[in-house]
Amino acid sequence: MEAGDVAEAARLCLEGNAEYPWYATGYAILGRCYELLGRTAEAVLEYRRAFALAPGSAMLREALSRAERHEEGSFEAFAVQQAAVLNRTRGSVTFEEFVAGDAGGGESSADFLRKKAEEARHEEARTATEAEKDASAPPPTQIVTVTLAEIYAAQGEYGEAIAAYRVLMERQPGEAEGYRKRILELEKLAAAATEKPLE
Repeated sequence: MEAGDVAEAARLCLEGNAEYPWYATGYAILGRCYELLGRTAEAVLEYRRAFALAPGSAMLREALSRAERHEEGSFEAFAVQQAAVLNRTRGSVTFEEFVAGDAGGGESSADFLRKKAEEARHEEARTATEAEKDASAPPPTQIVTVTLAEIYAAQGEYGEAIAAYRVLMERQPGEAEGYRKRILELEKLAAAATEKPLE
């Protein structure tokens, strides 16, 4: 968290809290992470979990109070939107119901934020997978030649050499059989290189 990777800090806290559910500090740090990420409703929930485990902590009382004050501002906007859905007046949904997600059928801000965070995690994973796929192939605008492929091979960069030959197979279908044979040779070299014991 101090290094600036708050999302990673939150992920580690979630793992730690699953292993050590009695450890109040884990929930407190997760609450702070959520505050820094702008996920105040979730911060309130985590601070409450921590405070339930350590009710005498002045620091937790202050953190919970700060997060609740911030979330109360969001609650006002939330209550106005939910009034139409719930056919209630704004004052009939309590702040406690709002934070707990028990606002009578409407989606709480905590549920909404959790859903958005989950969608963001799935998008990050999809983007990372696509980036890995793209990294193994030369960009389509790059000039790819047999010479380039063999330079890669000579440097022991067999993955890049194979990727270059695959591009050549698509661009020069008449030479595809020769390129296919060379790819098989390079795959054998790559396999031998990974099996070679360190000296």
